Amino acid sequence: MSTSQLLVLTVLLATCACGASTHRERPAERGAPLGLHIAEATPPTVASETSPELGISPAPGSSRTPEPEFPAAATLEAFSSLTVEKAVVFALDNHPSLVAAAAQVEAAAARVDAAGLWENPEAIMRMEQAPLEDESTTGDADYLLGFSQPIPTGDRLAASRSVAEHERHRAEQALAATRREIERDVRGAFGTALYSQRVAQVRAEFLETSRRQRDIVEARLRTGDAVSTELARIELQQVSDRFEFEHSEALRDQALVSMAMAMASPASVGSVEGDLSLALDLPSLSQLLAELDRNPALLAMQADSAAARARVRLADEQRAPDVRLDLLYRRIGAENRHSFDVGFALPVRLFNDGRADVRRERARAALADARVREARLDLEGALRDAHVRASHALEHMQLLEDEVLPRAERLVQLVETRRAAGDVSLHELLNARRQWLEARLAFLETLHEVLSAWADLSTFLGAGV
Repeated sequence: MSTSQLLVLTVLLATCACGASTHRERPAERGAPLGLHIAEATPPTVASETSPELGISPAPGSSRTPEPEFPAAATLEAFSSLTVEKAVVFALDNHPSLVAAAAQVEAAAARVDAAGLWENPEAIMRMEQAPLEDESTTGDADYLLGFSQPIPTGDRLAASRSVAEHERHRAEQALAATRREIERDVRGAFGTALYSQRVAQVRAEFLETSRRQRDIVEARLRTGDAVSTELARIELQQVSDRFEFEHSEALRDQALVSMAMAMASPASVGSVEGDLSLALDLPSLSQLLAELDRNPALLAMQADSAAARARVRLADEQRAPDVRLDLLYRRIGAENRHSFDVGFALPVRLFNDGRADVRRERARAALADARVREARLDLEGALRDAHVRASHALEHMQLLEDEVLPRAERLVQLVETRRAAGDVSLHELLNARRQWLEARLAFLETLHEVLSAWADLSTFLGAGV
């Protein structure tokens, strides 16, 4: 090859190198450290609750999933007179855990679409046997143009799609389980908040009763009908009632904060309203146990176990390597002839035959099966505990409602009648009212126990997806 041809070849190589450099990343912006590429991060797409299959609604004219909409600043005012229905609807529309679970479903559905597809072919463009000493370097070279395509063997693609489908089913059941857990938490927090409000009201009546009793004892002390020890006793009672009232207000405020957290609300909850005395028809334990196998949390674990078993099959299918087909057009420059090349490439499993991968996936499948059994035992234990608490609380509530409260109310009525006739003092009437308030307080505590147990039972009612 002459000196001029070498010079031309050098210029061509330099030109190719310069052209390749144009595809590199742009240099860092001014002010950034050298070697750092500053790029605007693209926010990940998330799923919402409005799509036909997953609760996702794409924007008009765009296939991209819309980002979740959070409450505007105008809605950050405190909720007042919040009902349990509104609280549940708000939580199911805005809770980030549901958005994340829906995004997991969308990602699993995308993996199903991608599973089972062939790998993309590789384009091949190459120059071979280019002489360096001849005067016609490029003219005498051989040029190859073609592609290389991996061809799967066995049922690897079907096994891969089976894994993806089980993972999608697991994500769907996990979404249903998340909905139940959020609704359970909201209903439980609502019952606690409503109970705390009623307790604060009853404690306020206790404090007012002790204040009136102190006024009576002070008046009697001035007339000589009472002694100082009686006044000291009622003052101690008033201090105790004030402490219980302030403590009940603090518990009410904490319950309202917990209510807002259960709803995932950026706004605070000022007050709740509703009826604690609900007609609850407690199903039998046998009915609930029969429905346990349809619980979404258990179905999600079972889907995960099925996916683990599908991965065992996939690992076994992957032991058979893919065959690679190479098909190329060749131009022989020295002879100015056209030809083609065809060949197959097959990996040789000389050192790693894939048995270790199969053994690993079998161990994971056994672990997943054990976790399913463990999850079922945990769910059954939680179900039995919640059912026992609910049944005992309902019996206690029925006793208070049928026996204790009517008698306490009857006692107040009788003392009021005698007070109107002048047979008893106002002090005795206030003592009767304190007994009635104590009965009301015991009834509220029992109702709270019923609602808490019922909220735990709500996760076991209904079927999965």
